[in-house]
Amino acid sequence: MPILKKGLTAGAGFLFGAGMAMAAAVTGIADTWSGVALAGFGAAALAAVLTLLIFALLGRGWALTGYLCLLVLLMDATLRARDDLQDTSADWQSLAKLAVWAGALAIGLVHLPRTHRMIFRTPAVCIVLFGLWATMTAVYSPSPMFSVGAGMSFLGLALFTPAVLEKLKPESVLYALAGTLAVFLVLSWLVYLFVPEIGSTSYYTTQGDMYRMSGLAGKPTNLGRLSATLIGTVFALVLMKRLDRKWAVLAVILALATLFESQTRTALAGIVLAVAAVMLRRRPVWLLLALSAGGIALYALGLRGIELDLEQVARPLARSGNVQEIFTFTGRTGIWKFVIGKIAESPWLGYGYGSSRIIIAGGYSSEWGFTTQSSHNTLLQSLLTTGIIGTSLIVFMLARQVKQFFTAPDPFCDVMLVFLLTNAMMESLIVGGAPGVLTLVWLITVYWRERGHETTVRRLDPVYSQA
Repeated sequence: MPILKKGLTAGAGFLFGAGMAMAAAVTGIADTWSGVALAGFGAAALAAVLTLLIFALLGRGWALTGYLCLLVLLMDATLRARDDLQDTSADWQSLAKLAVWAGALAIGLVHLPRTHRMIFRTPAVCIVLFGLWATMTAVYSPSPMFSVGAGMSFLGLALFTPAVLEKLKPESVLYALAGTLAVFLVLSWLVYLFVPEIGSTSYYTTQGDMYRMSGLAGKPTNLGRLSATLIGTVFALVLMKRLDRKWAVLAVILALATLFESQTRTALAGIVLAVAAVMLRRRPVWLLLALSAGGIALYALGLRGIELDLEQVARPLARSGNVQEIFTFTGRTGIWKFVIGKIAESPWLGYGYGSSRIIIAGGYSSEWGFTTQSSHNTLLQSLLTTGIIGTSLIVFMLARQVKQFFTAPDPFCDVMLVFLLTNAMMESLIVGGAPGVLTLVWLITVYWRERGHETTVRRLDPVYSQA
């Protein structure tokens, strides 16, 4: 086993370095002083990442923490935009991310002898089965190479996450997550202020072009979700008594400022609901008072004969001033109708993991000529790409987490579950295609409780602890 581990470590390091070298070769180096400086910086960064990977493969806690931070920093970062939404070709950015995901897979495989009991016990094994199925859908996917890459990347995170949780304390994982997200938001503000062509996104409306902050996340909605994730992580650390409130306040101010500047309403509503759900569950009297106050208010309006004008109520919520934006969920209803029709044509298998950018962008267009790569709903996205077979595995895990919300309360797992479920109704999260930060966060919440169960068993069963 030690020889196998060393062999896997050396091989993974070589493949990672080769992959990064290929990415550098594809992009080329500019024949200027700035190009030379950039090449030197890239070589130093490559050496640092490769060193981090090697020590993470060897099981060093600091290296696993560093690689976790690297994933959080890079997975949702976007430094280029593609005009063709159906373009699945590899470029420098996608190759770099693929190399980092491949490193995560290598780390997970090397640490499998220590984590296999956590991974391959029902129901956590559903995560691995989904990753395998997602990769297998490349057989019939319209973009097979993209499906293989996205499926293997998800599988890499599914194996990497338990390796991190097995080695690090839970609060260390949350510190790394919160710190990296805060750095990401600060960098996004710098890009937004000084490089607006990258840090902002324009949208056409009936009242003219509208600009929203997107920072390093590529899209305002992505940036808003990362900001809300920071709030949820800090909230959990405070409840766990692992973070001073003054630092928590600074992080929340940064996140809220980013949320408002990116105008991400779903993420804001989701994290407010998540925090409220966890707090009210801890104080049932508050929940009863809130429900009573809402009921009394509705009853009072009925007694006074007040009729609410829904259009007037909804108008302030519309970014463009057009109230139909609210009633169609910013055009999502049209996308959902198209996607449901496509799902009906291939319900069991779907069209291949990550294929929505081909299926939707190639067949759907709004009355304004707008199209998209995503179903803007997690359940529909999963059904479209992996069919009933793949989606049943995800639904099973989510249903189990909902049960655990009531039977095994945990601050971080519960606040992120409510947030993810709320946003899943409007966005393609967790299993949208190429994995992102929220995919990693969800996997952490899944294995978080599995790790607790593993620790309990090892403590109580001396035979198990010797294995």
